[in-house]
Formats: sequence, structure tokens, C-alpha cells
Amino acid sequence: MSMNSSHWIPRKGTLLHDFLNLTEPLQSFDTFPEISTFEFITEGALITTIGLLGVIANIVSLVILSRPQMRSSVNCGLQGLAVFDTLF
Repeated sequence: MSMNSSHWIPRKGTLLHDFLNLTEPLQSFDTFPEISTFEFITEGALITTIGLLGVIANIVSLVILSRPQMRSSVNCGLQGLAVFDTLF
């Protein structure tokens, strides 16, 4: 393998070189993509918060729907819905 200052390239004729079908040098993977503050807030914080609130609401629904006075076929279906909504 030949070494370069930013990346390595397998020697021509080697199995790895032929498998990857290298025609140009590999790009460096040591840089992280820049994200804006808006993307961080919407994709990071907001979606995580909504997901956690959904899990908490499903747990509260399960607690309420599992009470003895709430036993009915409709409530059993709602319990199953809450369980699968939490898991998936």
C-alpha cells in the first residue's frame, strides 16, 4: 500500500484495489459535515423531545387502561396499540 499524507491507496493489481475499482484517491473521512443551528434544533433536540413525550404518554395510557374498572375489549385494543407504539 502506498501511503499519502491524507489517505492511503491500495497498490494496483491487489485484490482490494480491484474490488473497489479505484480510479481516483479515496476521500478523507476525518471531517465532519457542518450543520446549522436550525438543523440541530429541529433534528436533534425537537425530535428527541417529541419522541420522549410520546413514550411517557404511552406509559401513562398503559397505567390508566390497565385499571380493573377500565377492562373492555376496546381498552385492550388501546393497550396493545400503546405497547406497539412504544416499541416501534
